[in-house]
Amino acid sequence: MIRKTLPLLCALACAPAFAEVVLTGDKAPTEQPWAEPATLSHVRSGDGSDVTTVHANLAIKGKRPLPGEAPGLLQYGAGVYWHKDTGDDTRQNDRGVSLSAYHFRVVDTGPSGAVVSYQYSGVLQFGKSLTQLADDGGPTRYDDKTKDREVLAAELFYQPAGDAGWTHHTQLKGGAYSDHASGGGASPSGRVSGLLARADWTLYPAGTDGVGATGIAPVFHLLAQHQHDRWTSGGRDKGNHKLYAASLGLEFNNAGKFVPTFSLARSIGADLLAGRAYIGRTELALGLKVKL
Repeated sequence: MIRKTLPLLCALACAPAFAEVVLTGDKAPTEQPWAEPATLSHVRSGDGSDVTTVHANLAIKGKRPLPGEAPGLLQYGAGVYWHKDTGDDTRQNDRGVSLSAYHFRVVDTGPSGAVVSYQYSGVLQFGKSLTQLADDGGPTRYDDKTKDREVLAAELFYQPAGDAGWTHHTQLKGGAYSDHASGGGASPSGRVSGLLARADWTLYPAGTDGVGATGIAPVFHLLAQHQHDRWTSGGRDKGNHKLYAASLGLEFNNAGKFVPTFSLARSIGADLLAGRAYIGRTELALGLKVKL
């Protein structure tokens, strides 16, 4: 199903900006990929049924510079998250509040022109999660749990020097997570902890300067993520949660506060930390980012 999507606010205002980190190289990562736009989608099918999806992670963030020769930031934030899908075969409603902290550093690569940075992060989430369980041939079953989640991770960003009219960057992430569930539902309560790995690759075929020259530039993005449960308690089962996604988008001139966005994305898999059961989804996103 292709869903026309109207993004909400990308994020709330960045709380007091005590300093700016100036990086060299095209598309320097002063704004990190975790600041994803929120989306709202509503589709009415030919049989009269309705499907609504919401994906939002809105936060107020602050930052302060870190001492040292290399540019660095300590970023912290508090906000709300909400992942909702009312489809008969994909039902989920994952919502709550979050606290986060990031330690971000830029690596001096000398005259190479490459952009390299790394960060350490910690995220706490507290909320409720309703998830439709896998179909086993019987009645439809759901989990409706109170959740707390903890994630500790390290990330590496690399963008080579661009000299051929196009550019790309790679981001690698690894870490550990813990997901605690309590309350009613078809599955037992308890805690699941494990290890996660994620790789993102983004390509700008016309280069990032193409946005300034023509007002629009294509962007291609690939994502692979694996969450591997290693330890359990309270009767919860171990599992492997894999997610793969590809998207083709258009990046418009972003000189102002309002940035038009467009992307066609296909994803398949599950994400324990977003309350997403195993599903495949194709989405067409048309909308607006707002930079405050």
